Amino acid sequence: MYMCVPAGIHGGQRHHIFLELELQNPDFHGYDQDPVVDVWNMRAVFFFGFSIALVFGTTFVAYLPDYRMQEWARREAERLVKYREANGLPIMESNCVDQIPLPGGNYKDFKS
Repeated sequence: MYMCVPAGIHGGQRHHIFLELELQNPDFHGYDQDPVVDVWNMRAVFFFGFSIALVFGTTFVAYLPDYRMQEWARREAERLVKYREANGLPIMESNCVDQIPLPGGNYKDFKS
């Protein structure tokens, strides 16, 4: 975010302009030729770049919803295990998917 240099000034001339500005203002940050505006621009960039982005960014990431519903799946599995143990059912069945009636015939016709 360096300040605009007039067109046609390249290389060594550009470096010379920045050195001149640094000699006039030892606290030159590269935002403006005026020292007061330069300091305020630097403070604004650092405030919004670090304070706002880092604080609100980490807060946003911390409060994102459950990624891929992993926490919900864990709670649901624990609830199901407790329910099955309380009712004397096996924790897992050999057939995890219920058989549904197919419109074209019997389920056993499609077994290979």
